[in-house]
Amino acid sequence: MVRNKKLWIVITAAVITVAIVSAYLLLNANHDTYTETQAQADLKEVLPLVEKVTGRKLKKIPGIRIVTADELASIITSDIIEDRTSVESKLTGSEADQKKQLIEQQVHNLTRNCLGKYDRKRKLIYLVPSNVSATEKNTDRVNISAKLTLAHELVHALQDQYGELDVADDKEMPLERSTIASAILEGQAYFTAITVADLINSPKALEEARMMLGIDQGRAGINLAGIEFIAWHFERGGSDQVWNALDSPPSTIPELFHPEGPQQTDYADMLSEFKNDLGLRGADIKVNKPIREWTLKHYYYEMDDELRSRVFQKQFTGHMMILRANNGDGSINLYIIPDQKAIHDFISMVKKDKEKECDQAGVHVDIKYRNIPNAKADIAKRLDIKSSNDSATYAFIARGPVLIRVGTVNSELYDEQAVKIAEEIFRKIPIDQINSNH
Repeated sequence: MVRNKKLWIVITAAVITVAIVSAYLLLNANHDTYTETQAQADLKEVLPLVEKVTGRKLKKIPGIRIVTADELASIITSDIIEDRTSVESKLTGSEADQKKQLIEQQVHNLTRNCLGKYDRKRKLIYLVPSNVSATEKNTDRVNISAKLTLAHELVHALQDQYGELDVADDKEMPLERSTIASAILEGQAYFTAITVADLINSPKALEEARMMLGIDQGRAGINLAGIEFIAWHFERGGSDQVWNALDSPPSTIPELFHPEGPQQTDYADMLSEFKNDLGLRGADIKVNKPIREWTLKHYYYEMDDELRSRVFQKQFTGHMMILRANNGDGSINLYIIPDQKAIHDFISMVKKDKEKECDQAGVHVDIKYRNIPNAKADIAKRLDIKSSNDSATYAFIARGPVLIRVGTVNSELYDEQAVKIAEEIFRKIPIDQINSNH
């Protein structure tokens, strides 16, 4: 819990970063072999790709410094403390010491998973290769991670040079507007880095881009909304429309979630009704938002073109809700996919994807896949994944074009719970109307 919200906003604003929180185990990833010379070579490779995606040329190329997480934390902390107005007032004595300790601790926590930062004051990009995690099957992950981190931070340099980061200086901006501004600025940086991965078009680059989306992590809410907001504008008007959207940002969070305008159907309220139905103690909704075709195509990048065309038809709809609790995590995803065979194939693909995640993590797991009995549904499957320390369960229940995925991590999920949730959602959704419109 953040006790001083205003100070927390100042600190998080100072750490404008690409922070990929890896699900992988931290091993020796050859951090020491990544040098500033290599970084300059990577910069030379990704810079033209960044300028192609953004449609803007850098007026001046920023310098690069390789630092540790502690060194980066020290730099950020010193800058915040020097800017007394950012710390609300000039303090002395024990009160000043307490404020300094609070800043140091919060910055330290934020930089543990930070891979890079654009320093607006010094016009530098800091890279933190020691924060890159890897497994025995992916020990060279540092190189591709650094390339995409550079792509991300170069966008922040562009935003700085073209005046878009001026919003960071507005200390009087209301919290909602500040949150939106941060989301779309980060959204452009993430979107560009992910699109650069598309252009590099190697399996390792695409896997790294998938991790940037962070769908199964807490930051998937407002950050993912920012990425999808930028993607929506890019798909309709290219880089010019993106820059126009940055100049005229949404004024409310719902406008950020729905750049296309008000929706006839928004499933957030419906799914939130099931917050307490997964047996999670003190469950808190961390994410409850639409999930778009662009995002799923990049998250499930190995999906073949034929399946994509059948899943992402005109009436495709996706929505996700992620819960955090004292005794585990939970999620409920809703998809509308008019092609029944595509639903079967989509479930099979998700199952294979979860198995691949476990394999990449180098963790031995026991995987079971079976039917769920007594479900009044066209499809009812259950996937159980268990390791020595963790467990995850996913129930896939479909009726007609509506697919519900109910999941828990480190918390028991009973068949009856998943079936009850799915059947209640089916009751609330006009399935016959969806079928007739298809």
